[in-house]
Amino acid sequence: MNEKEIYISCFYYLQNNFSGLNSNIIKNYVPITSIFKDKINFFENIEYNLEKALIDNINDQDSRYLLLITNSSTSDFLIEYILKKINKVYTLLIGSQFTNDIFQKNYSMKILNKIIVNVEYGNFLIFKNLDTIYFSLYDLFNLHFHYLKEIEKKYVRLSLGMINIPRLFVHDRTSRRFSSGSLS
Repeated sequence: MNEKEIYISCFYYLQNNFSGLNSNIIKNYVPITSIFKDKINFFENIEYNLEKALIDNINDQDSRYLLLITNSSTSDFLIEYILKKINKVYTLLIGSQFTNDIFQKNYSMKILNKIIVNVEYGNFLIFKNLDTIYFSLYDLFNLHFHYLKEIEKKYVRLSLGMINIPRLFVHDRTSRRFSSGSLS
């Protein structure tokens, strides 16, 4: 990789990680990519393509999970459009906003069971408003897998309150998740 390719790669990853920052919220905010562009003179013609970035992330087997935080529900449609376009099997899980559901263990267990089935089959998961379940998926989100070398399989631990699932099989295709929510 030459120097220009390295800089372009850095620019691309800076955009992936920091392009959503809001200058109205952060005092004295200066987009990091503008600082980068000021230092390197060949960035004038580089355009950031969100769809390409998402497809690259989906197809990259070594990437971490992708978290999208948006102000609108259009991100759900964008992700569904992209997954259909590249023929990926996915499941959309939308959390309830009803207080009785949020604090009911049966509700959380039903959601967790749906997640377990999809992780075992290797489907992509799109989560929306499932804040009550995210803590149960800590090891999964942080890629804390346990590997059994003899059979070349990976497992993860999940827990929900007093319920503990010590070894959930993680399909090789289960390499990322999408979550979208709203900023308040």
